[in-house]
Amino acid sequence: MMLPIPTHLKTLLHPQGEDNHEFYVAGNIICSCGEEHFEIYYVGDVINNIVVVCTHAGYHYLTIAVKCSKCGKLHLIFDENQHGWNGFVCRETDVPVYEPFQLWRCPKCEGNIHKLSVHLHSEGKNDFIEEIGFETEGEGVVTEEDWVNGFSWITISTQCTHCQFEDPKWIDYETM
Repeated sequence: MMLPIPTHLKTLLHPQGEDNHEFYVAGNIICSCGEEHFEIYYVGDVINNIVVVCTHAGYHYLTIAVKCSKCGKLHLIFDENQHGWNGFVCRETDVPVYEPFQLWRCPKCEGNIHKLSVHLHSEGKNDFIEEIGFETEGEGVVTEEDWVNGFSWITISTQCTHCQFEDPKWIDYETM
């Protein structure tokens, strides 16, 4: 069975539990070096300790990246202009890059190292195929295998490694 793990997260998202299937997957973010602790960087606004979409120059932005605390590698976890249904399928090609990344700190202790888990919801492969249709040539060709990139919802949970504070819905975002 194929799980809806987007191409950019294939090596980072490690499914956990037995509830994973074509329409849902949940797992932990683990760096290729094996580390599970990260600094989190975001582009967005913060409301009640939750990161939400921000608007700049008429465009919307919500971007999450993590930096491994062991090897220092930077990983892009989510960019609403590239990932999910709207970012992948309905992508606006003229969105300018806007990356004033800010370091996320725990709202309880100000710690800056966290563990992350990601939960993705998908409408499934058949829905993707029915909605998209496919072209076989040209720039930006989409294939059946790309269905994993058109997920409909993302939730990112965080846990501070210093005080263990958990936020089960630090990011909770519909991508359609």
